Amino acid sequence: MGQPVAVSCLQRLVQKMRLPHAMMFHGPTGCGKHATALALAQAVNCPNAAGGDACGVCPVCQRIGKGIDVDVRTFEPTRNEFRREQAAFLREEAFMSPNALARKFLILDAAHRITPEAANLLLKVLEEPPDTTVFILLTDNPHLMLPTIKSRTMPLPFRPVPEEDARRILAGRVPDAALPMLHAMSGGNLGRMLSLAGEPEMDRLTRDIQDFLDQVLLRERRRMSPTSVAETIQELGARIDLGGEDDTPASKARKGLVHVLESMNAALGVKLRRRVRRETDRPPAPTAIADMMKNIIETIRIIEGSGHQTLALESLAMNFQPDSSPAPKG
Repeated sequence: MGQPVAVSCLQRLVQKMRLPHAMMFHGPTGCGKHATALALAQAVNCPNAAGGDACGVCPVCQRIGKGIDVDVRTFEPTRNEFRREQAAFLREEAFMSPNALARKFLILDAAHRITPEAANLLLKVLEEPPDTTVFILLTDNPHLMLPTIKSRTMPLPFRPVPEEDARRILAGRVPDAALPMLHAMSGGNLGRMLSLAGEPEMDRLTRDIQDFLDQVLLRERRRMSPTSVAETIQELGARIDLGGEDDTPASKARKGLVHVLESMNAALGVKLRRRVRRETDRPPAPTAIADMMKNIIETIRIIEGSGHQTLALESLAMNFQPDSSPAPKG
């Protein structure tokens, strides 16, 4: 699952039989919070568990892993919020005895969407639930969690999945050569990596962005004018629709541009790590790559702030220069 610190902490709690009655798993989307919650439910309920780990193959583990066990249930907000009616149901569910397992697990996804009214109904049961019930609250926005809910749960942080762990977890499902770029673009979000790898147009667009970066922007003697560079980036952005139903054409165009710029930044990040790792002096130098990445981030901020897109991209092109100056002698 790519979360060794969180997993080892939970294994110790299971081994010592000191599992808290309510926990909050917080970390970025796609880092394995839900998968870890299911694995914890398996470890607690598996009849063949050893050393804090489930066997993974018995009927109990299979049902929990597939999300079909009635005693391990995941709840999502209805109409974008956990409302009073849903909280009342959860409270009743918590006091019902497990159907077949030793302990029941109630998993709340996007728990930062619990409304104050719903929280009032859940506070007592979160503080003193039955011994047979465990609450796990999942969130990628812990700063939005109500303090009263936070104070009644044990927080457990989850980190973005490292590249090597992502390579192991997604082996055979994501092209090995594309993994560094996909990892950088997704910020370690495994689901996002799979989505990007599975979309043919996204794959073609990513390759075209990489070619544009290598063959145009990183050339020591660039032949394209800043205006042409801006137009090309806008054309690349127009090839993908990342907008929702409520987006205007302008906001869809802005999201496409931001995606292209983030992809360029991800590719530069991969180059930077390779340059530092190999200690090569081949242009662009690590300092030049870092400066380019800063320029891209600033351009993204301007575009997301509804600044003039063409001017921002032209300015980026003028500042986007590999450091080709000769190394000092002596």
